[in-house]
Amino acid sequence: MIWHSYQLDDSILKTNDAVSLLKTERGLVEIGKDGLAVAVKLDGVVRGYVFQGRCKLALDTIVETKDGAIGKPIEKEVKKPFLALGTSKELQQNLSIANVDDLKGMGYENSQQFLTEARELLSHFSRRRMGCCDFSADSEYSIFAFPNDSGKVDILLSDGSKLVYKAVGMVFIADGNKTVLRSPEHVIVSDVGKCLTIRT
Repeated sequence: MIWHSYQLDDSILKTNDAVSLLKTERGLVEIGKDGLAVAVKLDGVVRGYVFQGRCKLALDTIVETKDGAIGKPIEKEVKKPFLALGTSKELQQNLSIANVDDLKGMGYENSQQFLTEARELLSHFSRRRMGCCDFSADSEYSIFAFPNDSGKVDILLSDGSKLVYKAVGMVFIADGNKTVLRSPEHVIVSDVGKCLTIRT
């Protein structure tokens, strides 16, 4: 994929109801009702959105070892605009045109303020090197970029049973029963009851 080819639409939309953007055995990303959205396009086709609103992120990043469970689940509310690529067609049916009151409800005086933040996020994401993840063009992938407190973005990728989460201080990879967790304290590789732990 050519990340820098993505372009933002000009129309500001809103969610008519709460929507699950990702729902798997290990992860959930949900945007609440009346959240703002602007379409992200590639070659004129909508590939995803930049959202702003009440977003819930929940991930099961626990690895079971013979010494017990290592890691902890991630549950947080995302308060800044975030990027979601690979969203479903059902989502488009749950969006309508936002008005000035919708923008003000999210703290924006006008649409340009939101679009400026959305462009900055898309630009920041586009500069990242994503070569470690091979998602084919026709796969049912989802890619999320969540701004963090260090001025960078946390990345979440999902494709069927595969899930990759990269945040400050940790990397978590799951593919079916296989899991890898890297933190400042450990590198843990687990596969159907077998587990290797390396202390860093």
